[in-house]
Amino acid sequence: MVQHRQGLMWSRPAGLVHRQPPRQSVIGSAAFHFTDVLNQETRCATRVVGVWVWLFPLSQGIHAGEEYLEGYGFHRWLSHLSHTTFSERHVLMVHVAFVLLMVVATGLASRIAAWAWVLPGLAVLVLLNAVAHILGSIASEFHSSGLVSSVVLWVPLGIGGLVYAWRGLSNFQFWGGILSGILVQLPVSWAVLRG
Repeated sequence: MVQHRQGLMWSRPAGLVHRQPPRQSVIGSAAFHFTDVLNQETRCATRVVGVWVWLFPLSQGIHAGEEYLEGYGFHRWLSHLSHTTFSERHVLMVHVAFVLLMVVATGLASRIAAWAWVLPGLAVLVLLNAVAHILGSIASEFHSSGLVSSVVLWVPLGIGGLVYAWRGLSNFQFWGGILSGILVQLPVSWAVLRG
């Protein structure tokens, strides 16, 4: 018998019987189940991470603008609180880097469901930053530059992000995101507030 396959001719030996696919082994069955779980997480994560997640980098830009343009200046407040010299240029470079990293992370989270863990990570990051601003203002006799955007934007955005993530992501993505947000923000806050 001669059959055509992608423009090439080949012949099947006479007497060859078409076999049924082999039954799945335990490993194959587990792999299928794992793939099914990942597909469910992907569908779920796609619903959780929407266009609204772009509010994170937008709010970071607003926050950076407030810290940079406010009369007292974040770099002066930071220098006073930590007893270390911070120049206006260094603080601006840190803000630009954070905005760019947030844009990249948000882009990945909004397009690739496996990156949905970024949502709780960003939520924790902005909440911890807001708490650092609030505690810094309490610890210092000066108003913390960036406090207004922290309280008005980041507290509700952080809480909302955590609620959406809790309701829609798997435990692995949710807690992995929480841990990543803590690992990014906590050392920064500790370094600033330790002085």
